[in-house]
Amino acid sequence: MFKKAFIIVVVFTACSQEAEQKHNYTQFWKHFKAQSSPEDKLRILDSFLNVPNLNDTQQVFAQLSKINPLINLAKYDTALSIAHICQKKAVELNYDSAIMVSLHLQGNIMYSSNSASIEIDQKFWHQALNIARKKNYPIVQAQLNNNIGASYYGFNTDSGIYYLKEAIHIYEKHHITKVLGYFMSMRVLATFLTKNAGTEEAIIALYDSVYRGGEILKDTQLMYNSLLYKCDFYLNSKKNKDPIKAQYFIDSVYRHIHYFKDFGVKKTIENYMQRCLYDRGKYKQALDSYYFSANTSAYWHPQELNQKMAEMETRFQTGKVKTNLIEAQLNLSRTQRNWALAAAALLLVMGTGVFYFFYSRKRTAQTQSLLLQKIKNQSIQELAIALEKERVGIARELHDGIVQNITAISLKLKQYVRTPNASMLTEAISELDHTGTELRSISHQMMPPVLESFGLNAAIKQLLQNSLPAANISHNYLYTVPQTVEIAKSTQHTLYRIVQELVQNMVKHSRATHLELYIRHSDNNVVVFYEDNGIGIQNKAADGKGLENLASRLQLLNGHMSIENEQNGSLFILIRIPI
Repeated sequence: MFKKAFIIVVVFTACSQEAEQKHNYTQFWKHFKAQSSPEDKLRILDSFLNVPNLNDTQQVFAQLSKINPLINLAKYDTALSIAHICQKKAVELNYDSAIMVSLHLQGNIMYSSNSASIEIDQKFWHQALNIARKKNYPIVQAQLNNNIGASYYGFNTDSGIYYLKEAIHIYEKHHITKVLGYFMSMRVLATFLTKNAGTEEAIIALYDSVYRGGEILKDTQLMYNSLLYKCDFYLNSKKNKDPIKAQYFIDSVYRHIHYFKDFGVKKTIENYMQRCLYDRGKYKQALDSYYFSANTSAYWHPQELNQKMAEMETRFQTGKVKTNLIEAQLNLSRTQRNWALAAAALLLVMGTGVFYFFYSRKRTAQTQSLLLQKIKNQSIQELAIALEKERVGIARELHDGIVQNITAISLKLKQYVRTPNASMLTEAISELDHTGTELRSISHQMMPPVLESFGLNAAIKQLLQNSLPAANISHNYLYTVPQTVEIAKSTQHTLYRIVQELVQNMVKHSRATHLELYIRHSDNNVVVFYEDNGIGIQNKAADGKGLENLASRLQLLNGHMSIENEQNGSLFILIRIPI
């Protein structure tokens, strides 16, 4: 049921709106969207492409419209060839919307055909996402974030959750909350949280939102799919397994099984029904349900039917044997001797268990205390070393620059006292101004005034504006922490130092040309998302030392930092600090 929790979303919103403003073929577009089968859609598009006097923009748009039906027909090579041709033509026409759609579709084709690694799929989607941001297409941004997030299913749930939450955030920020994509992002996020041991309340709340979305959109299948996912959650969750709750949800779906046209879906619903009954120990009802579904459904293969019936019959008979054994044991335990033996054994086990519990608890507490103290001491020592290096650097700058300048100014002024000279006084004043500028620069490096006066967001903006343009590095920076959220001064100072260290390392060592930096508030945490397109960490012995110092600063605030050195060379860093 959770196999590749991903929906192929093809976005022609921006492209079609731009084309319809320039060309009058709205009726064709409505006729195309009204078709249900991929073959009919392709037939209409081919007839449209035969219309004389079509301009380049119309041809590109029509060709792109053919790709989604081809994906549905599993004609991936043909679809990929058309996407490449359309992208090349769109580049010649400087048609950004068509370039964005062609990149989006190439990622969908690669993902659907399993012909490339997930990094290749995401590369196309990220390129399309950059254009969507540039053109300010929020719905496209949300759909691409959903695709990227869903593609992480099965191997990196943390990254998947980040992108899916970002998609939901974009939908809500722009009040696009009555579209199918918004609710599908919630559904996929719920599957990720299930995989990542999320709380029952959060997961069920998301499925409830999906159900309400089905009511808003009048999409009956979406409503019942949300109930199916709830049933699956309560059947397969290790921590929240509850066959009774699962039975409640599957009963609601089973009463409306006629809404589902796909025999495979009906089969899944009936399997869930039988699974709920079996897990509740109602073996006879499970077997009767299986016989009924097998005799009334046309989609059961005879060989599969015989095999499944034999399997269910075995389970039923096994359940009966288990029930008889339990009854026999209960009858036997009624005698006084067995009660006495059971009581003695119970007291012995309880005594041993209580002793072991308190002993284990004490040992665990001692071990954890020693480990935490060791980590804390190590973090303090590493932070002290880093601070000492900063002090040495500042002392060197003062000695080599400021002190030398002051000495030179002092000599000039003494000479001026002996032999007054206007030019000498002017030089002394100029050097004094230069020295003041150097002192101000050192002061700003230690603690920028804008951080104290205007806060973290303004300080980081100033840091990026002062550091990146001279290095020819472009950037996207987004700060979405609400003003109502209070961040302690010590946390703001640490965050600023961390971002300052990352930016300085990028400028000096990474050879990057672009930076993505986002700071947001999530679950009582400040979350920093950093990504550059440089060469990553090449020398862990040298480059990794600065990151270890950052980790030491974070540990003192109970923060956490995860680092991913991507195969393409870029560096991805995710930082969380509780507030």
